[in-house]
Amino acid sequence: LSAYYLSLSLQDNPSHGASLKSPIFLPPSSGQSCQMRFYYHFGQVSGTLNVGLQTQYNGPVVEIWKNPAVQQEQWNRSVLTINSTKKFEVVIQGRIFDINEPAEALAIDDISFSEGCVPAAGETLPCKEGFSACNKKCIPDLKFCNFVHDCLPDKADEENCPQTCDFELGTCGWYSQKTAEHVSWVHKKAGERPPYGAAPLEDHSRNTSEGHYMWVGANNYTFSKTVYLNSSIYHSSGENCHFQFYFIIAGSAALKVILHTHEVRNIWILFTVL
Repeated sequence: LSAYYLSLSLQDNPSHGASLKSPIFLPPSSGQSCQMRFYYHFGQVSGTLNVGLQTQYNGPVVEIWKNPAVQQEQWNRSVLTINSTKKFEVVIQGRIFDINEPAEALAIDDISFSEGCVPAAGETLPCKEGFSACNKKCIPDLKFCNFVHDCLPDKADEENCPQTCDFELGTCGWYSQKTAEHVSWVHKKAGERPPYGAAPLEDHSRNTSEGHYMWVGANNYTFSKTVYLNSSIYHSSGENCHFQFYFIIAGSAALKVILHTHEVRNIWILFTVL
């Protein structure tokens, strides 16, 4: 009859330490007790065995149990009550400092959780500040919209900051916040009548009434108002980074392209006066 357990030895782990992580759990419900049960065994080793909780992806581990590795040839049982107001995963950390015999190891077996510990199926832990979710992991915010596919295999880190946008399938990450007068750029189909003012009957990319573009019209409420259309945040550019777009202006108006970095700078301005 074969039987198995998990072990940590200096032969298997030259760094002297290793971590074992559980699936992610939801925070225990009010009135429900979440308990973790396991057995541990110290051979002829000197070290520590810790249990902690992690509530952020690759975030700090908050220790909830610690036991110095005292040489003893028997299995010991431990029951831990877990209290957390956030999603969490349990991290078991073993570390060996010294051994008497090369084959000796620190071992754990029969890990179980009570019914009050509810798995968060398909969910991930939130990212630390300065990081964002990417295919069930977290990558630095600076790796989003940097023209390099860091989020594989779906390449989601570059999806909302594409190099081209014809507005046929949405706004591609471009957005317009309404002003105090509730005015904003509108994602519009060329063949549809605008709510006010005039609008092109055809778009540029398809040159048909079925095409789409971004539009802002003029009436008594929008007169002399500034309305912004914002791109996603890009984290890098090169010498050959160029911005190209097509526009139509009807009437007296001003159109600007503004670059926001650590400062605000106009890089293109057009005025029309009728």
